[in-house]
Order: sequence, then C-alpha cells, then structure tokens
Amino acid sequence: MSAARYGEESVGWAKARAKRTSLANRRAQRRAHAHSGAMMSPMSRYRRAKIEGGVFFFTVALADRTSDLLVRHVDRLRRMYQSVQERHPFETITICILPDHVHAAWSLPAGDADFPLRWSLIKSGFSRGLAHEPVGWVEHLRDPTIRATTSGPTS
Repeated sequence: MSAARYGEESVGWAKARAKRTSLANRRAQRRAHAHSGAMMSPMSRYRRAKIEGGVFFFTVALADRTSDLLVRHVDRLRRMYQSVQERHPFETITICILPDHVHAAWSLPAGDADFPLRWSLIKSGFSRGLAHEPVGWVEHLRDPTIRATTSGPTS
C-alpha cells in the first residue's frame, strides 16, 4: 500500500502522519474500502510487515503510562517471554524493560513472520496472572521492520 493512501509521507526510515481525521471520516473510509472488494481483516488498523526471517523493533506499552507494573512483576514477564520463545522461537537481539513499556529487537527464523502471535501470547500470559491488577495494553504496533533480509552483515 502506498504511504499516500493513509495520508503519510515518508521521512527517511520513519513516516510522518498527516492531520488526524475524525472518527466518522475514518469509519466512512473503512466502509468504502470494504465495499471496494478489498479484503479487510478483523484488525484492519494493525499494519503488519510480512517479512519472513526479518529483524524487527518493537515498543509494547501499557495503556496506563503511569504504571510500574512491568518492573514490579518483571519475573513474571520474563517467564512468559521465555515460555513463548521456547514454543515459537525467535532471537532477542536486545530488550529494555521499563516501568510502563518494553523495547525489543527480534530476529525471526527464516520462513516465519508471525511476531503478532508472539507478542499476543506474551501479553496475555503476563496479564492473565495479574487478576487483581487489570492490565491494559496499547492496541497495535506500527511498521517495526528494521531489516528485510536474512543475509549476514556486510562489511
């Protein structure tokens, strides 16, 4: 999809967003898109890079940006992360756990581009064990691709 279609302009590796449209306009655009014959997934706002074996950077945040839940329960987060990593392998290049969000860079195996499944399992596993503390997460990740090739480093 072109960047212009979503009202964005490319700025180096990042994307600059145009002025936000109203909720009514966004709904009308979605309806028009759905009736144009294009397939819409249930998570149409979740723009996903489907690059098998790529390297991706993520920021996964709690909805409550004042919370310190991730560092208070860091052992639980580590267990869930390791459990998912064992069932759905990926390489953690780097990770930084802060009170209300996590930064991570992952390399996925060749033939695999399903990072949303991994994050969904990590977040739900972490949240499920904290029934006494409701956990809300920011809904989606945007354009996390760092490198789209699986070849080794160049010198």
